[in-house]
Amino acid sequence: MTSFSADEFDKLIEPYALKDSVVVAVSGGADSLALTLLMNEWAAPRGIKVIGITVDHRLREESAKEALLVHEWLEARDIEHHTLVWQHSDITSALQQKARGARYELLSNWCSLKQITTLLTAHHLQDQWETFLMRLSKGSGITGLCGIKSESKLNGLRLIRPLLEMLPERLEKTLERFNQPFLEDPSNHKLEYARIRMRKLLPVLSEEGLTPETIDGVRKRFQLTENYLEQQLQIAVAECVKDNRCIHLATFKTLHKEMAYRLLRNILLELGGHSYPLPYESLELLYQKLVNPAFVGATAGGCYLKRIKGGWIEIKRENR
Repeated sequence: MTSFSADEFDKLIEPYALKDSVVVAVSGGADSLALTLLMNEWAAPRGIKVIGITVDHRLREESAKEALLVHEWLEARDIEHHTLVWQHSDITSALQQKARGARYELLSNWCSLKQITTLLTAHHLQDQWETFLMRLSKGSGITGLCGIKSESKLNGLRLIRPLLEMLPERLEKTLERFNQPFLEDPSNHKLEYARIRMRKLLPVLSEEGLTPETIDGVRKRFQLTENYLEQQLQIAVAECVKDNRCIHLATFKTLHKEMAYRLLRNILLELGGHSYPLPYESLELLYQKLVNPAFVGATAGGCYLKRIKGGWIEIKRENR
């Protein structure tokens, strides 16, 4: 397994047309450190500033010392670095989900404060593999099985993941090229987390052909279908949605169920203010309620849906 060269990274990052200052989320692990150093190698001759940000989740006693070590490593390479601390009380459930939400909130708020519009993370091919199988195990539809996007929006930020086709072993080799040590997160061995359990299956499933590369090929074919369905969705929205908050019920009933589910998912996600769309099963149940002749009202995704005059369904964000 060879290291990731500067020329390879040039070809990988150039299409994003980055400029000014960019932030890299860096935990101190091999993946994020490799991305930070590759970005700095690429950015320096182009007059682009790279800033590393570490989020100290305060979930382990040693986290503050680790954040300080990352700071020293990057400072020694003249890379600006900051640590953001997640202030919280005891967490008794959904630890990884809450930590992830807090991490992105802290990062996006910092970028907004500094008027920086681009954030990079070091998700890689094995992360895609794990995400695909985790979503498959939960019954995700095509959208979920498209996996992690290489670029998305986060509170007005461009969230870019340039390493999604790279294996983590190559990123560790890249750190050898930079002569850079890295941290090992002990949570990567805790079997109470679904992602870690899935990771333990990688060698076994790869022997049966379910390698990260194979799954990535399937995911890309799903993405082609997803792109077509999204084009069709825009037609459906134009036909039966008014002001992005009223649905013409009679026209809605003529839609293919997949289009109807997608239409509901997008409107509820935008109006409801949640970070994640409704699960597929919830969309199915909501659809059955809406097409029932006796429908009057329902709540879903942080919204209230109400039948109004003229054959319309009005959708409003719930008061909280």
